[in-house]
Amino acid sequence: MKTAIMQPYFFPYIGYFQLVNTTDKFVFYDDVNFKKKGWIHRNNFLINKETSLLSVPLKKASQNKKINETFIHQENFKVWKEKFFKSIYQNYKDSPHFDATWELLQNFFSKDFDLISELSAESVKTVSKHLNINTNFLYSSYIEYKKEKSAEEKILNINSILKTSKYYNLSGGKNLYNEENFRKKNMELKFIESKEISYSQQTENFLPNLSIIDVLMYNSVSEIRAMLNNYRVL
Repeated sequence: MKTAIMQPYFFPYIGYFQLVNTTDKFVFYDDVNFKKKGWIHRNNFLINKETSLLSVPLKKASQNKKINETFIHQENFKVWKEKFFKSIYQNYKDSPHFDATWELLQNFFSKDFDLISELSAESVKTVSKHLNINTNFLYSSYIEYKKEKSAEEKILNINSILKTSKYYNLSGGKNLYNEENFRKKNMELKFIESKEISYSQQTENFLPNLSIIDVLMYNSVSEIRAMLNNYRVL
């Protein structure tokens, strides 16, 4: 059983989806503390041919609250959605796969979301379905694991419950875990590191690691499927 555990991110970059695509079970780590400067409620898009951060408005967001306790600011969200769609349309309308991606976004934002954990997790699930990724999605808040333990022990406990044989993480988390601790639990610890990914953005210089929406705008599903396997395992 290959497993990964990550906080739910808002239309994350393609490396996140490489991780999703590698696993049998992907757990949204939604009952840990919210991070204001993380990617839970925001991401980078190509605006005026430059990287620009677009953030979902939240209601009294605090790092003392769990992700699944953090509410979207509904009144501001209505105004934000209009601005979001205007920005996406103005900056991506000439991209080769605009129509399909625009429809995906329209369908996604037609749904009602109260919590940022719901919105961000659903953004991952929506894109995964579009890309024919068949991972089984779970939520840590629905798993009865020992929450009083250390960060690594929590992850180990969740994996033990899921009967994980190989646990995957993005390469940025290499300093978070001890390989020997996983081995003692009969689990292999693996890290995914993306190789260079580039494509035409109709700009002078390629801007990497933008939201998956940027990737969808400029690439077909088959092209993105190939990108999902463009990584090395550490």
